[in-house]
Amino acid sequence: TPGSMRMAKAKRIMHRVGLELIREKKAGIMSASNREKTEKQTDLQSRDLLTLLIKANMGLDIPENQRMSEQDILARACLYFLLLCLGSWVPS
Repeated sequence: TPGSMRMAKAKRIMHRVGLELIREKKAGIMSASNREKTEKQTDLQSRDLLTLLIKANMGLDIPENQRMSEQDILARACLYFLLLCLGSWVPS
C-alpha cells in the first residue's frame, strides 16, 4: 500500500541518517582524543545522549568483542529517544 511504502522509505532514510550521525560523532570523538590537550576539545566534552553512548562504547575497559556495533548504538539511541518521549507524554 502507499502508506506502507512511505513508512518503509522513511525508515530507510532515518536509518541512513542515524548511521551518518553515529559515524560523524565517532570520528569527532576520535580526532578530539588525538589532539593536543591545549586545544579546545568540545567533541569530548559534549553531553548529549549519542555522544555519551558512543564514548562509553569506545572505553578502553571494554574488550573489542563486547562493544556494540553501529547498528546496536542506533537501535539503543532510538529506544532511549522513544522512552523519553513516552515519559514526557501524560494522558489527559
